[in-house]
Amino acid sequence: MVTKKIAPHQRAVKLAGHRTSRVATTARYRHVDRTGTALADESRLAATQRDRGSAADRIDIANDERGGLSNLSTPELIDAVASELAARPEMHLVRNHVTALLAMAPTLTDRTQANRIGADLVDDAVEQAELETRARRHILDYPMLTAGQVAAVLRRPESDRTVASRLRTTGKVVALPIGNGYRYPEFQFDDVTASVREVVATVNVLLGASADPWGVASWWLTPSPRLPKGQTPADLAIDPDPAAHRKLERLASAVRAD
Repeated sequence: MVTKKIAPHQRAVKLAGHRTSRVATTARYRHVDRTGTALADESRLAATQRDRGSAADRIDIANDERGGLSNLSTPELIDAVASELAARPEMHLVRNHVTALLAMAPTLTDRTQANRIGADLVDDAVEQAELETRARRHILDYPMLTAGQVAAVLRRPESDRTVASRLRTTGKVVALPIGNGYRYPEFQFDDVTASVREVVATVNVLLGASADPWGVASWWLTPSPRLPKGQTPADLAIDPDPAAHRKLERLASAVRAD
């Protein structure tokens, strides 16, 4: 067997080449790492710039809106505020008072007068809120159904909330917003036929129950001066006599006309 000897200088060259290869490889990976870091930094920078741009855009929009409002005449400004308040259900109790105060502002002559009128309007708003609260409590004293219970009465799976939702959005039933859900006055449903009472659906659509559920519910459940003492329109609705239903429709038409 012949053993080939490697000269010391050749071994050194080979080892040097190996080290060079490893260094080159390591350098390549380092280069990739630096590139990845750079890309990440660039991504973070771009996101920051976008955020700053978005914030700047919001500021510009707000400034534009303020500029737009400042260009409105006083009547136009009052109309704009009134429209915005009307679009927010949570402002319902005070929107008329706020609008009235704004409308009177140009005619007020001194601070004392403004303070007095403002205090009166606040008192009126509080009184109105208390009246509405009592009226709502009166309404809620009557039997109510949840969406699941409505489905059950109509002989649908109790988990099917879409049944009540469709009736609500079409205005065929009164649906009272309570917290995150709705309550449905029980008299509207006939559990024998598993349906909404036909006369109830007709009257609710006529009176606009979808737009004013509390007002329509109050009409249904409050004794009417046009009926025998203590009788409510809801009492007519559950009466099986067709004459009672015709009377109910005339009563609703009269309210609509008013």
